[in-house]
Amino acid sequence: GLPLLVIGVICIGIAVARSRVLPRWAGIGMAVGIVVFGLIGVILADFVQSIGAAVLIASALWIAVSARRMALA
Repeated sequence: GLPLLVIGVICIGIAVARSRVLPRWAGIGMAVGIVVFGLIGVILADFVQSIGAAVLIASALWIAVSARRMALA
């Protein structure tokens, strides 16, 4: 289950980064965050996993706020 989650979120991050609609750095943050959370965090420690989760949350919020602003404009 975890490898598929990591692959899926990386694909979403790449799609966001390549789209010219949503913020590029939010997509990059999402792809990096899932690698830190899902791969490195599982191997190393809970602290690293918490950092990856925080990056994922920040990236997802950034994407959501950007999409909302575009919908209202």
